[in-house]
Amino acid sequence: MSEVKKVVLAYSGGLDTSIIIPWLKEHYNNCEVIAVCGNVGQKGELEGLEERAKASGASKLYIENLTDEFVEDYVIPTMQAGADYEGYLLGTSFARPILAKRVVEIARAEGADAVCHGSTGKGNDQVRFELAITFGELVYDGQWFSPLRKALSAFVTSTQEHVTGKVRLELYKGNLINAGVWSPFSLYREDIATFAAGGDYKQSDATGFISIYGLPTKVQAIVNSEKEGE
Repeated sequence: MSEVKKVVLAYSGGLDTSIIIPWLKEHYNNCEVIAVCGNVGQKGELEGLEERAKASGASKLYIENLTDEFVEDYVIPTMQAGADYEGYLLGTSFARPILAKRVVEIARAEGADAVCHGSTGKGNDQVRFELAITFGELVYDGQWFSPLRKALSAFVTSTQEHVTGKVRLELYKGNLINAGVWSPFSLYREDIATFAAGGDYKQSDATGFISIYGLPTKVQAIVNSEKEGE
């Protein structure tokens, strides 16, 4: 690495990022360290951060309000896609791309030589940050910003074009029960779903479907029967 004179650090105020500031200054010839903290809704955790960062040796601290962008560009698309990981809703993982993006933006504005984060090598936070920063330095293109992610989000947005309406919920002893839904674009039509006489559904409509749907099984039975007869 060429001589590092100015580093922009993704800063949380925790033990790791507080300790890494003097470490950077010690190992990179007393380089300037600029700390960046992104507010994605953590509230009280931001109190006293500036004093803590400067006490650790940072020249300044940016506290960036990213809440609106985070909700509109990250949370909503992720929730809209129904994304989870092994049954758990995503949280920290999709906060990483927006934080890495802002760190890179500030590093460019400050003319920094390097960017840094305090995530350990034991967790996947490091992978999230490294990917977002490595691909993001030129076009802010981490995994979140990849063409595939954008294409998938565009697909989800298209499928959700007519998703609107009302949901009726019942709250009872700690339970949240879906008691009914209504939408002007609902595909449920009683006149089509009913088996009553006069409805749009015709029993004869099922004949062709049953024939085609059962064709593979029918062919397999014929072939097996012929083989058994040889």
